[in-house]
This record gives sequence, structure tokens and C-alpha cells, in this order.
Amino acid sequence: MKAHTGESDPFERPPVRLAAPGLVLRPWSTPDLPTMVELFDEPAVALRTPLPTPFTLASARARLSAADEPDRLLWAVTLEGQEPLGEVLLTSSGEIGYVIGARHRGQGLAARAVVLLRDHAHADLGQPVLRLRIEAANAQSASVARRAGFLLARPAAEEVENKGRRYVLDVWEHVRA
Repeated sequence: MKAHTGESDPFERPPVRLAAPGLVLRPWSTPDLPTMVELFDEPAVALRTPLPTPFTLASARARLSAADEPDRLLWAVTLEGQEPLGEVLLTSSGEIGYVIGARHRGQGLAARAVVLLRDHAHADLGQPVLRLRIEAANAQSASVARRAGFLLARPAAEEVENKGRRYVLDVWEHVRA
């Protein structure tokens, strides 16, 4: 992937996996679908993401198909490539998103996965600026952003509506050194 220029250059496909000590980001696969449902059909995910609610097996199949869309890359967050514990995604415009399943939160997985993806996006894909859009009231996600080296760029930058709920998103940025 080249730096976003507004042109419709297609995303290059990701490597099969991205790895750091004890952490592997790998593509989702069909056997992961029931785990994806377990991870994403959860109140905090429903509240804070645009993922469908309820998140069903059909939703998981659609998500797996979305992994092939040219404007985004999706990886399952795993320990050593095993069962998925969450997801990180990167869009062609440099947006990063992440979800960690409820049973796996509080272990630093989100920050580690974001750092791994951040470094890959800057070094290998040429993305000069990466962004996280985090609900202003989401202290846990703001903590992930700080631990991953992102800086608050524009507080209260965007008001959004998702599933009938209105809230404000802060924009966090990481600029390639």
C-alpha cells in the first residue's frame, strides 16, 4: 500500500502474518467464524463499534468477505497464531481500528497489536500518518492509544451517530518518524 494520495490505488495484500514476541496478527479464516461471533456479539463491542448488533454467524461471514475488500486489511489478533482474541484493521486512508474480546481485555493485547500494525503500516506500506478515532468517554481505548504512541490530535473533533446513539470522537495520530 502506498501513502494515501486520493487516487484509487489498490491495497497490496498483507503478508500472511505479522509477528512480534508472543503476538501474531493473521488473516481471519472460515474456522474462525464461531470465535468471531463470540468476540463481537458483546455489549461493549455493540456500543463502541459500527459492527452489526447482534453479531451473528451471517455477520461473521460478511466480515470475512470484507477482508478481501481493496480499501481495508483485517487481521485476527492471536497469541502465537492460535485462536483469535480480537481484531485489528487498517484502511487505505490510514485509519486503524481494533476490538479485543471481553475475556481477553486487560492484557495489553490491543496496544501490542496496534503497535505491530502501526510499525508495519509506516515501514512496509508507506503510510506517513495513522489515525485512531476514539469516543471521548472511552478511557480504556484512550489508554491503548497512548501506550501505542499516538497523540491526541484534535479533541472532540467529530460528532457521530451509531445505532441511534450520538457521541464525540477524538482523533489520535501517529506520524512516521
